[in-house]
Amino acid sequence: MPQVKTETNTSTVAIQKTSKEFAFIKVQQENTTATVFWGMRTSRGIKGFLVQKTNDDPADPFTRWEDLGAIRCSGKGDFKYTDKNIFPGSTNYRVLALKENDNAGMPVIATRGR
Repeated sequence: MPQVKTETNTSTVAIQKTSKEFAFIKVQQENTTATVFWGMRTSRGIKGFLVQKTNDDPADPFTRWEDLGAIRCSGKGDFKYTDKNIFPGSTNYRVLALKENDNAGMPVIATRGR
């Protein structure tokens, strides 16, 4: 999948990896919180989302992801989750679309900069 660098209004840079379901994902940091924003091309068949984070390499198949929270899919196109417990360094956030048939869709990943 292509990687796109996007500058936000803060000192953070988000690296985006999108899928056919997700239109975008980005991370915005303010002081000690980071907010993950994502948008959907379509939310048909999606019942919710699982937001996760790691400080390890997101491409490593053995990376451990910490579950942060689940968000219900309200049918609107844009969503967000605020992580109030961030640490210095780079953090990778992953959003998984949870489908109505209990399968998880392809995740999208964004990185909060150093």
